[in-house]
Amino acid sequence: MAQLSNRETLKQYCLRKLGAPVIDINVSEEQIQDRIDDAIEFFIEYGFNLIEKKYLSIKITQLDITNNYITVPQELLSVTRILPLRNPSLTSTSYLFDVEYQLQANDVLRTAGTGDVSQFYISKQHIATVQDIFTARPQHEFRRYTDKLYFKFDASVRLFVDDFIVLECHTPIDQTSRFWNDRNLRNYATALIGRQWGINLSKFQEVQLPGGMKLNGDRIVELHQREIDKMELDPVYQYSEPVESIIA
Repeated sequence: MAQLSNRETLKQYCLRKLGAPVIDINVSEEQIQDRIDDAIEFFIEYGFNLIEKKYLSIKITQLDITNNYITVPQELLSVTRILPLRNPSLTSTSYLFDVEYQLQANDVLRTAGTGDVSQFYISKQHIATVQDIFTARPQHEFRRYTDKLYFKFDASVRLFVDDFIVLECHTPIDQTSRFWNDRNLRNYATALIGRQWGINLSKFQEVQLPGGMKLNGDRIVELHQREIDKMELDPVYQYSEPVESIIA
């Protein structure tokens, strides 16, 4: 089988697998494209092969601070966390007195060339422990279909104009040739188109063809629905990323 490289080659593969050009697949072009869209959307939702983790930097404006939310790109599927913000007691010009700055100046630069940064590492671990105990992580609320990420803290206190915040998020992968050649995507798209074919034929269930043959759209629907039911369970249990551990 030739490698699938785009949407058109995926469509042709699905039709060949269903029997074309030996038999007519009674599905319109619009229906085929809709079923391919359904297949892509499903595997983007559940299959880790078609999504990737990214870190997105966003520059803060005065409007963001006033609204207490930011507008994010439409392609974002989820936002898992906001990377730690600066200490709210600091102003934009006071990094010289930041604890991490002093550690780097005193521990790292002092030992430059020796390769020994063990004291710096120990100090960083201690600071991280203190922050976990006394500093709450930045909380947020993200709704995919609004393209807005709401801060669950007072942005006027913790954010400054022209600051950058970094979001840990998930987006669909770029639709390269390997995207279209995904085995699960191929099979699921084929099953969806096959079911659509059966639904179309079932409208003419009693029509008799030349030679005494009869259309059996219900049987085609049943066969492909069985495949669809199985494939819709497999990604949830086999291809989704594992749920992270939760410690109460």
